[in-house]
Parts: sequence; structure tokens; C-alpha cells
Amino acid sequence: MLMLLCAVTAWAQNVVTSTEADPVYYVIGSYNRGGFLTNQGIDAGIEHVDLADGSYWYFESAGDDGAVYFVNKLKDGENKIYLGSELKASTTPAIWYVIENGVNTKGLSISKTATVTSYSCIDANNYNSGVGTYDPRSNDWEGTTWSFANGFNATYNPNSLIFRTRTDRYVNTVSLGEETATVDQKYAGVNGRAYFDLTSSVTFEVFAGQEVTPAITRNGHWTNAYVYIDLAGDGFTASIGENGAPAEDLVSYSFYSGDEADDTKGYNSKGDVLEGDPRNTIALPSFIAPAEAGTYRMRFKHDWNSIDPNGGNTNFNSNGGSIIDVTLIVKEMVPTATVNYSYQFNGVEKYTQASIGYVGEEYPALTETAKFPYGITATKPAGTIAESDIIDGVINKVVELTCTLPFAWSEDFASVTWQFLKFHTGNGFYLHHTAGQNYISLDAKSANADDTYYWGFVGNPFDGFKIVNKGAGEGYILSSATEFDDNGGTYPVMTEFASLPEGNNELWVATESTNEENGFYLAQKGFASNRMNNFANYGKLTYWQGGAGAGSTFVVENIEEGILAVVDNFKTNALKGLGYIGGYPADKATAIEAIETYNDMVAFQSANNVIALDVNKYYRIQNVFRTTFISVTNGGRVLKAESNADINQLWQVEKQENGKYLVKSPNAGYMQAVGNNVLAAEGAEFDINILNNCSGQFELKSGSNNLAGINATTLGKWSGATVDSDMAYHFIEATDIEVSINEFASIYLPFAVSVEGATAYAVEETTETSAIFAEKADIPAYQGAILEGNGTATLTIIDEATADWTNNMLKGSTVDAYLAGPAYVLSKPADSEIGFYKAALNKKEDGTEPAEGEAGTHFKNNANKAYLVVDGAEGAAYYSFRFPGTTGIEEITDNREQSTVIYDLTGRRVEAITAPGIYIVNGKKT
Repeated sequence: MLMLLCAVTAWAQNVVTSTEADPVYYVIGSYNRGGFLTNQGIDAGIEHVDLADGSYWYFESAGDDGAVYFVNKLKDGENKIYLGSELKASTTPAIWYVIENGVNTKGLSISKTATVTSYSCIDANNYNSGVGTYDPRSNDWEGTTWSFANGFNATYNPNSLIFRTRTDRYVNTVSLGEETATVDQKYAGVNGRAYFDLTSSVTFEVFAGQEVTPAITRNGHWTNAYVYIDLAGDGFTASIGENGAPAEDLVSYSFYSGDEADDTKGYNSKGDVLEGDPRNTIALPSFIAPAEAGTYRMRFKHDWNSIDPNGGNTNFNSNGGSIIDVTLIVKEMVPTATVNYSYQFNGVEKYTQASIGYVGEEYPALTETAKFPYGITATKPAGTIAESDIIDGVINKVVELTCTLPFAWSEDFASVTWQFLKFHTGNGFYLHHTAGQNYISLDAKSANADDTYYWGFVGNPFDGFKIVNKGAGEGYILSSATEFDDNGGTYPVMTEFASLPEGNNELWVATESTNEENGFYLAQKGFASNRMNNFANYGKLTYWQGGAGAGSTFVVENIEEGILAVVDNFKTNALKGLGYIGGYPADKATAIEAIETYNDMVAFQSANNVIALDVNKYYRIQNVFRTTFISVTNGGRVLKAESNADINQLWQVEKQENGKYLVKSPNAGYMQAVGNNVLAAEGAEFDINILNNCSGQFELKSGSNNLAGINATTLGKWSGATVDSDMAYHFIEATDIEVSINEFASIYLPFAVSVEGATAYAVEETTETSAIFAEKADIPAYQGAILEGNGTATLTIIDEATADWTNNMLKGSTVDAYLAGPAYVLSKPADSEIGFYKAALNKKEDGTEPAEGEAGTHFKNNANKAYLVVDGAEGAAYYSFRFPGTTGIEEITDNREQSTVIYDLTGRRVEAITAPGIYIVNGKKT
């Protein structure tokens, strides 16, 4: 039996302290400058140069806080030489701290203080010699980073073994039998350690003559492994005997060609011939422990095609070589027995194992675990082997196999435990079977109590499982062809077992998923790459043969728990969606809260309908996550804060025959596909899908892209909409708009409205100087109107106006437009009365400025504003207002009851009567 022992050593922070009588020497190399911290003599001081005798240091303790003295291997006569406080060789000791670098993880710092402070650390400078001090904290300065390598002596540590020159290949662990030791690779980069003397901390124990198997684990590839035992205690030697047999101190190796210059073909220590890719191996064959009991030095070497135990080959460093020494204790042989394990599951033997056991030691390790299918585990027999347990040299033991899988399974259909089966990815589509359909649907984001959602596993972990569906019934299994190369195009489906097509699979094998706790992959038995997958969210259960990941990860839910989760999920979403389109009316809150069971939920759903999206209504569309609303600005699609006065926040939907929708701004045109925010005369088709049933939240999707709120004002594209995300939208019915009025305002709308808080007028005729107003009860779509009032008017959207606007002379536009004149716009110039003034024709048809000397032909009309067109009125400068019931001079007056309004005979409004004459006061002459 092998045993790993760990010796405890006293550490001053990160180095071992020792004494002159028994020194533990270190060499200290600069991480990024090369060269070593070296004593050049009292007169020359400390330099940063190539390895020399003065490069060896040991550390004496200088205090309980981890402080040390650096003591050099060389002496000045009888005097010790120290690393002095002035970075010179000195016979006077100075206190130093070897500490974590504090700015990177590539080595250690040598500091005057216990933590990194300003200019406290020894620095290799920008040269290949000399040292100074530096503060590395501000810029990750690597000149203060040093690599410490210890344990050097002439017998075991040639200079070439000190530091590495390659970062991608190194040893992680070394093992002997079932015992493993970790190799600290914290400083495995360039100038990191290549040699590890672990003889004082790692001990492997074996019996004399025992067959044992060594191993290493590594980072990187295209390297080999070698193991040596210093049998004579005089250093390591190695050679190869007949048929590649290891000789001298070499006991095991994974590959060697016999010629370091030609690695095309070689052997391992068992004599197996290796060529081609199999040469890339660190698999070490077993060997027989020394016959003589005692303590030995054992070496693991990581290299390429070289049996040199000391790394003396030319390419050791460039190969990423490293050497790890441990202690091997060989104990006297004790009585042994052949230990036979019978691995049994439910009383049936599945595997056998024969091993050598040693009296007084634990039972042998289980070696057959690599053969176990997913979910199967076993425990080694407890206790130690007694001589009385051995009968005729043999011990027979039953090893019970246990099964723990994340899903329930049974040996037959009659005892199936039904479960919900769903995918881990996205919202986790639940699998459900539809009779007569040639695929399993992946479109349900919540489970259902219908039998078609109930799945079971029939079989066992060793032979595989049939996957059955309660709705399909006994005699049907999930199956498909096994030979195919069309990812996403082959569908497993419930198939009658008695007439299974040739080439279809019967069984499935589960393996553990790394993407979800208790998640698993399902592959056709014998076709490990044929893993079922939610391929590209196509809505059909299919395969992905390129590997395994989140898209191939299944999870199961207990039916009872799943149904309760369905109810809880329904209530959460139903309450979330109250009052919104796609949700239940707000007055259903109490009834929703009262739901406790699945039957309660079904009854509620049967008796109540969600608020449907209506193509005849207008909506404001709010991004749920951003809380702002989809709006039109400069002909483009943006997000803006809610405004009941912004007509550009209103939208309509137009359902197409294929079930998709066009989304239209009544003002500005149709939405284009996601990614193109400009509105146009023709639109793109959108999927407007409710998210999580009754949540009142929808996705707007064109193709595979969702309309997403990139920030509070910008719309872009993404995919995978979920509730409450930046791809989720509320449709909020818009029943009215608000208009702010200061005496008068013009309006032109794409829908009919009734008016509250103002009086609406059409202009049906004019005189030479006046526009004659006609009061109206409501305003039809696409009719210009004048609103008169003060404050905010509410315009309620109606299906159709009843008032007659046949002779209306007010026109308008729903977008900013450049229109041909002549025309008159509502205006109140300074020092003048409000009226219709001739629009300045200062633009070209495309809205640009006319060339110098060229007359303009168009004026700009703002969106949703009205203007007056009077045939043959090119010469009139403006038209004053004439209200209903006024004649002659009164045509410019306002005769409704209000605060005093005074006009003079020219029709100009004045603040007071200041001179004799005739005035119109509140519509009456005076």
C-alpha cells in the first residue's frame, strides 16, 4: 500500500529558514531580466549577473514577523557575507522580507518592509547587471519580481535545472499508485522554477518488490514522462537495455527513441513500440519497487525524448522540461493476498478486479471506476487487511454499486415515474409529444398537466434507457435514425417499438452536463456524438453532433413540484400582466390571488380571457426594462419618455394572413426589420409573441432578431427575449392625446377625435380679409382644425366623426413636410393679432435652400399641424378670424363670454380704450 507523507518545515513567509550548520541554499533569478542576485565580493558588492558561486543564499530568521537575513554561501575570511541594507555585500546583516509581489502573481519581492511600500523592493533595473530599488505598485513593474529556487547541491542539481524558459508546459501533479502530490506552479512562467526539491515535504511509501504505477499530470502536450530511483545514493544515472528496458536508476518512461536527434519511432518502458501521434504521451508503465527496504530519492522528469535524468540535454528548457524530486520509502515486504472484487449492482456482477493486498494495509484502490456509467459510484471496502481474512492466498469482496441520477428510472413501463423533461437553455422549453407529428415540439415555456408532457426512463444505467411518453402510451419509444449528417434536420419522435425502422436507435445513454447542476446530455447508445439538442431554437427536438453544451443539456422536474411551479408561475405572470394587453383585466387580481391548485388555474383560464391585441386600436409600446416608449423622431424609431401629447408614440398593428404583423405609426409609416430604425411606406413582418403566457409582455421579432432597447433612447437588435428584459414590451391602449393650447392651436391628426377642454373649428369660407370659422363637435381623420381654449385639451380617439367637414379649407400633414404655396399658417407676429398669415415660400420641394437669385416654392409644415388654403388668394397678407354669429365689422371679433377683449376698427386687439372712437368690446360695438 502506498502512503504520502508531508513533512512540516518552518517558513519565513515564502522561504525556508536554516542555519550555517545545515544551510538550505536558494538561487534568486529575476523574472524578466535574466541573471541572478549574486555576491561579487565585499569590494564589488551585489550584482545581477550569470550564475556563480556567489549566487547561492540561505536565510536566517531575523524575527517573529517573517524577517530574514540573506546569507551568502561565500565568506569574507571567517565572516559571513550578507545582503546589506545599501544593496551591497556586507559583513553587517540587514533585515529583509520575502513577500508576495503585490502587483502580479509571477514571483516574489525582496522588500525592506513587510509590505510593498514606496521604493522598498529590490529591482533588477533595465540592465543585465546591478540592482536598485523601485516601487512596483503603480505599474505592475516586473523588475521587482524574483523567482526563488531551493535545494541545490552538486549531486542532484546541475545549473541547467534552475529556471524555465517556456510557459505552456509544466507538471501539475506527481503520483505513485493512488497517492498524489501537487507541484506548486505559481511561478511556472518564463524564469519560473523548473526544478522542485520536494524531498522534505512529499514521501511515497511502498513495499519491497511491490508493483506500482507512477503518473504525472501536465499542462500542454507533446511531452513525455520519466521516473528514476537513486538506488546507490550517488546521483541519478540512466540507460536503456534490450527492447527498450529501463536500466540503472531509470525505472519507467513513456517514450524514448534511443536517439534525441531522431524521435520518429521509439519505445516505452514496457517495450511497446510508439510512432506517430502515440508518441505524445506521459502514460508511465508500472515498475517493481526496489527489493531492498530503505529510503531513496525518487525523481519525476517532464521532457521530450530524453532519458537524461538531470535535464542535461540541449533542448530541456525549450521542451518545457521540469524535474520533481520526492522521497521514496521502501518498507519490508509483509504477507500479501490476491484481493478479488466483485462489483455488483442489485445483486448482479458488472465488473471484476484482482489486486494485491498487504496485511496491515488498507484494501486496494478501486481501479474499475473509469468503466462506470454516469451516476454509478462505489466505495472501497473499509478497514485494513488482516492475515485471518486470507483463505488460500485470496480475499473475495463484494463492492456494491450505487446509482444516483438526476432523473428517476424504472426497469419497466408499468412502474415508470413520470417527470417533466426540458432544456436548460433560455427559458427551458418543455418537451411535449403531439400524435401524428414528425417531431417533438419545443415551444412550451411552462409545463402542462396533459399526459403528452409526461416522460419516463425505462432501462438501467449500464444498458441504456428507453425514453417513453405517457401520452404516446406503452409500446412507443423516442427514436430516430442513427446515421445522419444534417444537424438540425433529423428529429427523434415517438415510434412504435414493435415496428422500429432499421437503423433507428432503441436506447439512450445519459452523461453528465457541465452546464447545469443536475443537468445531463442524452445520446443515442453507440453513437456518442448524436446528442439531442435544441438546435438554433427551431422549436423542434433534434441533434447537434459538434459537441455538447448548454443547448444539449436536459433537466427534469418532479411532476407534482412542476405543476405547483406552473401554478406559481402563472400567478406571478398574471399579476404582473394585470391591465396590460396580453394580461387579464385589472379587476381579476383577487381571483388570481385565490388560485391554489392546477385545477383552480385551469378553471380561471377557462372562464377568463386575456386582453387581446386589437388591430382596430392604437397603442403606446413601452420597453419594459428601459421604461421608455417606442417613438418616431425625424422619421426614425427611437425610445423616449412617455408623453400623452406625443402623437408619434402611437402605433397600430396589422395582422397578416401568415399570423405575423405589420407595425405602423399612423403619422409616419411602417416599422422596418430589426436593425433598421427608419420608417417607410412598406413595412417588415414581425412576430409579436406573448412572453410567459399572461405576463402582458411581448417580444417584437423579425427573423431571428428581437427589437431591443440598447439604452433609454436607442433601439437595436438582440435575441432571446425574456420577461422584464430589454426585449420585452407592454402594449398600452391609447384612447386619447393631449394638446396644449394658448388661445388657439392648429391640429391635423390621422384619426378621428372628440374634443374636451377646447372648441374645434373648421374654416369653410373666407372673405377678402377674414377666415370664417365653423364650430364642430368632433374632428374626422386627416382634417385640419383650429382648437380654441386655454390650457390642456383632451382629444379622445373615436371610430368616426359625425360632424360634416365637407367644405373645410384647412389642410395639414402628419409629418414634417415641405409643401407648395400659397398657404396660410396660424401665427401671431409681434405686435399683431393672431390670424392666418401667408407662409414664406423659402424652401425647395426637397426642403433645401434655393440657389442665390432663385425663388422658393415651398414652405415647411410641422407634423400634425394644419394650414389654410384659399384659392386665388395670392395677394392677401393674412386672414383674421371671424367667429360664428358675427357680421361686418364684427367679423374680427370674438363674441363669446370671456374676459374683456377689445378690438379697434382696424381689427387689431388692444389692451384698453385710449382715444375716442368706435371699438368692439366682447363682440359688441361701443
